[in-house]
Amino acid sequence: MQSQKLSDFQRFALSSLVHYDLMMREREGNRVTYGDLGMGAGLGKLISAGQTEGKKISDASLKSKVGTMVGNILSKASPTGALELKRYYKSLVQDENDKSFQNPPPHIKTAIAMLYSKTGDVRQDDALLQEVHQTNEYALSNVFSMIRHKDPKDRELLGKNYEGVWDVIRYSAHQLVTPDRPHEDDPWVIRAALEIGPRDPEQGRMEPWFAIHYRPRGARSFRRSTGSAILINKGHHFSLIGREHDVNAPIYIVAEFVETREDYFQGLVIRRHSKGRLFASRVTFVRSKATKIGDLTDKINVYRETELKERFSADITDLDKCLNDAVNTIANDGKSVLLLG
Repeated sequence: MQSQKLSDFQRFALSSLVHYDLMMREREGNRVTYGDLGMGAGLGKLISAGQTEGKKISDASLKSKVGTMVGNILSKASPTGALELKRYYKSLVQDENDKSFQNPPPHIKTAIAMLYSKTGDVRQDDALLQEVHQTNEYALSNVFSMIRHKDPKDRELLGKNYEGVWDVIRYSAHQLVTPDRPHEDDPWVIRAALEIGPRDPEQGRMEPWFAIHYRPRGARSFRRSTGSAILINKGHHFSLIGREHDVNAPIYIVAEFVETREDYFQGLVIRRHSKGRLFASRVTFVRSKATKIGDLTDKINVYRETELKERFSADITDLDKCLNDAVNTIANDGKSVLLLG
């Protein structure tokens, strides 16, 4: 187990951050406990690592023990987990999307400097925190903070229930401009791959993360997009927000959030086409039979719909459903909107 003995002043500063964070979360309607914070900080791993092999501890018991560990850190009863908790709060105060520490009062700024600056000089606070953003309705950090659903239990569920590798099906944005040519009535379909992983505050991943591998038509190598999965719309939906590495263009996908583990979901995507134009489209995701995203590298490509069915009907679960749900039907001859689902 890693541990670190805090000085009395540092322990008092850390206690101030913890209780200020609890208060701010409660104001947002998210009542959390020492156990919730400790689990977010990864303290559960310390307790699990100390269990006898073959003896599994229940989630409720683990959370209770983690809550006790946090209390012991703050009360000076035990230093175990102090380093992890201190590191966790450093990632929070540096996260411009975390509303608790967007514009902290002077005594919390002092506590932050006492914990994390080399000299303990509060005047170093601004450089340490990479700017403390003033709350205003136009600031990007404020926008993301306000739209993000912050319930820690739901955020954990998002990473847990959607974790894994997914096959991605979407119709291509290429236009069929010459229908009289062979196969031009056979649409192009994108087969890509998505991987979603859970939160890992110790690695600076405050939200679940994602990676997408895709290959533009005619390209030799696949391209990558990475980013974070955040809950939005009061937790009813989630969004994959990231960037495409080759051109630094944004990618945005929104889908309905379900609290149970699912094997299929639909989404709407807005992204940059390989030729430079932006577009919106329906997209479908089904759990892959592959266990690693790298296993799909040779299958990621753009295919004619007929070829995709011939080659991968046995490989992609419910491929016909994926294709049907990916059709971009707009009611009233286009005089409506593209709906999710």
